[in-house]
Amino acid sequence: DLEYTIEWLQNGRQPGARRGADRRDVYKRTILADPRLIDALPEEYAIVQEAEGEVSEWDKERIADALSVLTEREKDIFMMHAVQNMSFEEIAALLNIKKGTVQKNIERSRLKMKNRANDSLFCLA
Repeated sequence: DLEYTIEWLQNGRQPGARRGADRRDVYKRTILADPRLIDALPEEYAIVQEAEGEVSEWDKERIADALSVLTEREKDIFMMHAVQNMSFEEIAALLNIKKGTVQKNIERSRLKMKNRANDSLFCLA
């Protein structure tokens, strides 16, 4: 039906739909997590991705909980290494610190997240 198609194109949504995607806050609520970050988390925070590649609300809470124990600097260094796959040398050069400092920082971050996982109510499920 030509009128149906024209209405769809004019409104940008299916005619007759009560709530189009443009009226929902779905885009504000959807947070896509980088798979490399998910893989880098300690096993206590094991994440199961949903079929569509999105992370569930429960897993988002657990990721936030794991990262909440880190300082901003620790988060930055951890993300550079785990998500952006930067080497210890690259991170050290970028932040103007020693390679050993970066390595120790990442070890400390993983230990903090592991300890948080052991104490956290999020990991009891």
